[in-house]
Amino acid sequence: MDGTSFCHWAGGSNVSLLSSCQSARHSPLQVKLSRHLGNLSFLSLLNLTNTSISGTIPDDIGRLRRLKRLELGDNALSGAIPATIGNLTTLQVLNLELNHLSGAIPSELKNLHNLVVMNIQTDYLIGSIPNDLFNSTPLITQLLLGNNSLSGLVPGCNCIGSLRNLELLVLQRNNLAGPLPPGIFNMSALGIVALATNGFTGHIPSNQSFNLPALEWLSLSQNSFSGPVPPGLAACPLLELLALPANSFEGAVPAWLGKLTNLKILSLSWNLFDAGPIPAALSNLTMLTELELSIANRTGAIPAELGQLQQLSRLSIAENQLTGTIPPPLGNMSGLADLQLLENMLVGSLPSTIGNLNSLVVLDISQNRLDGDLGILLSTLSKCGNLTTLSIGSNHFTGNLPANYVGNLSSQLQIFSASGNDIAGGIPATISNLTSLETLDLSENQLHSVIPDALMTMENLKVLDLSTNFMFGPIPIRPTQIAVLEQVILSHNQLSE
Repeated sequence: MDGTSFCHWAGGSNVSLLSSCQSARHSPLQVKLSRHLGNLSFLSLLNLTNTSISGTIPDDIGRLRRLKRLELGDNALSGAIPATIGNLTTLQVLNLELNHLSGAIPSELKNLHNLVVMNIQTDYLIGSIPNDLFNSTPLITQLLLGNNSLSGLVPGCNCIGSLRNLELLVLQRNNLAGPLPPGIFNMSALGIVALATNGFTGHIPSNQSFNLPALEWLSLSQNSFSGPVPPGLAACPLLELLALPANSFEGAVPAWLGKLTNLKILSLSWNLFDAGPIPAALSNLTMLTELELSIANRTGAIPAELGQLQQLSRLSIAENQLTGTIPPPLGNMSGLADLQLLENMLVGSLPSTIGNLNSLVVLDISQNRLDGDLGILLSTLSKCGNLTTLSIGSNHFTGNLPANYVGNLSSQLQIFSASGNDIAGGIPATISNLTSLETLDLSENQLHSVIPDALMTMENLKVLDLSTNFMFGPIPIRPTQIAVLEQVILSHNQLSE
């Protein structure tokens, strides 16, 4: 396309010669679709993806009887999806994603007997999925309806559950509700299932009716599913992502998950599991990059075997009832960037091996029963040069804030929270070396000194909480700091004006 307005050339004298019309992805074309679009009667492909087209899709598009691919995604189209698209019985690909389309899904789309791909996700569609929408579309392999405002039940066995060639199903981020048709879990070609953030309920079918041998991705997060973790998943050897958080799954966290050796992401947080340990068998998942078992009623010790997960970048086992010490082998996770152990009953000190985690960005061990000398802890963490968040609050760490170790913490550190410990002494001037620091919380400790002038040289500091200590002397406020600081809490000290 040469930039000529589609409104002008669509009805031109050479229109009968066109059999396809495809724009470059980053074309500068900024027009509306012509209401005479149907005059391009020989058109077989219309790809205007990401060409800044606005306005509505004209009803006249239903006259393009030879059209096989209609791709209008990533534009600013508005209004309803024309029912006349149902006339395009040779259409194989319908892509209207990432627009501002609204209204209901036209039931006339059921006439698209040759359709292979339907992608109408990330629009503003409302209403229910028509019951007979897929009764006569047996060739569909990709169905993407996610990120809309669709509501109601997912139609039963004669609808989505009857699409035997389906490989990709995306219904996430809608207002859909109720139980799912069992047929969805008995599809031999289905590889990706994304149903997160809806109101789905009920149990996932058991082994007898669960057959997804090609499954690679299952995302059911933020629904109201109940019952056990589907045992049929044990027969899904290709599974790479299993995301079940924020549901009401019950029973055990099954050890057979450790046999799904292709898993890269396993998220089971925020469920109603029976109390029990973290299965040591999960250490067999050597390709795992994310393991989330927070708020999952886990008890007992953290398995030392988890240190074998060399690819792990995120370990979140927070808000459980875990006991014992932090296993030193966790320091073997060379790729670990995010370690969340907060709100457990862990005891002992932070292992020195944690200092080996060169990729560590976030460390939260707050609200446990950990102890030890603060200087040793900071010495260990001074080796973690990428650390941006350090939260050790509500533990039993003792000692002073050593000037050399405080000043050698990561220059990228943005949050340092050590409230509710037994830290004594003063705040060293070397804290000003932490030039990226935005939040400093040392409240509820035993600090006994003046507030150092160095704090007021920290240009990025937004939150300062030194409350409930034994600080004394004047408050060194600089006028240049007042505009930056958002919150200063100095109450319950012995400061003078």
